[in-house]
Amino acid sequence: GAPVGVDPERDEMSLLSVIYMPLTADTLPTDVALERLERYLAGGGMLLIDTKSGSGGIGGAAAAEMRQVARALNLPPLAPVDADHVLTRTFYLLSSFPGRWRGGRVWAEAAPEGREGTGEETGLPQFDRVDDNVSPVIVGSADWASAWALDERGRPMFQVGRPGARQREMALRFGINLVLSALAGN
Repeated sequence: GAPVGVDPERDEMSLLSVIYMPLTADTLPTDVALERLERYLAGGGMLLIDTKSGSGGIGGAAAAEMRQVARALNLPPLAPVDADHVLTRTFYLLSSFPGRWRGGRVWAEAAPEGREGTGEETGLPQFDRVDDNVSPVIVGSADWASAWALDERGRPMFQVGRPGARQREMALRFGINLVLSALAGN
């Protein structure tokens, strides 16, 4: 179906498994929205933050905005997604996560050093594991929404890669892996 817009200041989010949040200087959430998003994450929701910049990391123009949002949401430490992460193999076997742009890193909750399993034995602050060890946040810069966007006739709305069909397919596969990963938690 068609995407549904969510206003974190007003809308009920507890029934949503994943929320896609584009993060640019023009789209910074308000303090009220950040507070409600923090409760959503603590309750087991997953937030996909997309800086849409196509950069290789959480750097560039979005770095300051990302730090501000991370502090406000009390996000866990993040680390680049590696080849053994659940996002690489939830349904499709993936080695990268392209959207409209490719080559950027994707970040998820970092496992504390020496953590195997739940992480409770480390004593490090964690979300209270209501999420069954599914990362509450995924961060990237690939502009996935543009890669997924179709017009009313089912045609792609934005050019993706060259020629684009394979890159768009891989973006869709990433989206499927993301949703399945989110649904695997509580």
